[in-house]
Amino acid sequence: MFDLARELSRLGHSVTLFTNYPAYVVRQHGCTDVHVVSYLAHGVGFRVLSKITPSYFAGAVGDAYVTSFAVWACRLVLRHGPFDAVLSMSSVAKELFEALPAETIKIVHRGSSHIREQYRLLYEESILTGLNLEMPSELIMMREAAEYRLASNINVLSPFAYDSFVKHGVPRYKLNVLSLGVDVRLFANPPAVRQARLDRIRSGQPLRLLCVGSFSLRKGAALWNKFLATETARQFKVRFVGEINPDCREFFHRHR
Repeated sequence: MFDLARELSRLGHSVTLFTNYPAYVVRQHGCTDVHVVSYLAHGVGFRVLSKITPSYFAGAVGDAYVTSFAVWACRLVLRHGPFDAVLSMSSVAKELFEALPAETIKIVHRGSSHIREQYRLLYEESILTGLNLEMPSELIMMREAAEYRLASNINVLSPFAYDSFVKHGVPRYKLNVLSLGVDVRLFANPPAVRQARLDRIRSGQPLRLLCVGSFSLRKGAALWNKFLATETARQFKVRFVGEINPDCREFFHRHR
């Protein structure tokens, strides 16, 4: 969202960003000409709450996190408007989309598959692994279904996500596939570095893999657990950087 706000502003649009991050963090992402409205108490309060709440209450905290921000956003967006277009992350747009004038373009941005398809995939993974995966609650699924219905357009990030929405009956005319771009030169290595890597691998040393992100069942920890127990894994040196989710701490300690 910070990237989108920055680039829309660079194109000459008037952009207001509603967030629970502090304004200085938004500025660090280059959003110097973006008007920032921050719900800082929400961001700080729920980060603290998530640290001290027992895991069996995590679902209730997650639902409260979403609904409390949604109510705040609805009130503040209406106060600062009117806007020609409102783009919201999924789960927090229901009240806002219901309250906005009919002529306002309402766009929901969904970073994954259709919420019901996501639930199905995670449920099947839980059956396959025999483990309890973190899954979207019924409240969140109901909220997102309403948002899909109210939205003028839905942004998704891949053909897979697009197909999941079509599968669940969302009209194709509502869907936009936003292919995420990157300057590949950021990942390019000089020829000498590439050659040194090839020489190292040919000498029998392991291929070094870096995985950045949450280590969780939702992100494939069970597959890593299976792979790391094989002889093939000896050919690799894997480094994980990120949060260790409670649902797979056993895997983490086993392969530490």
